[in-house]
Amino acid sequence: MPESNSPANPAQPDPNDPLALAELFKGGGEPWFPLLGPVIEAQPNAAAFIGPGRGQEVVPVRELTFQALKPNPPHKWKVVVFGQNPYPRPESATGIAMFDNTFHDWKDSQFGRVVSIR
Repeated sequence: MPESNSPANPAQPDPNDPLALAELFKGGGEPWFPLLGPVIEAQPNAAAFIGPGRGQEVVPVRELTFQALKPNPPHKWKVVVFGQNPYPRPESATGIAMFDNTFHDWKDSQFGRVVSIR
């Protein structure tokens, strides 16, 4: 008998969370979900950029999408700016603006030399 979430029987999306966003806010970002979930779901192409079936060319990896929000709940913020950083490599994208995961030390010899999208 196949498991309930096997490839033969894929998990059915939660009708209350069609883009499976709740899992992206786990680990500290839960207070953000009720605020951002409806706004994201209202975007016409949201599934292509944040849905579970999005392409692998979208960075950061889906699980890191809301990393920047997890340390602090909404009431501790005055301004949140959403945007993008043009990280050319998936290993660089962390979900936190201006934080390149390629570097682990300011003295790294490649700091300032890594190819960017220009």
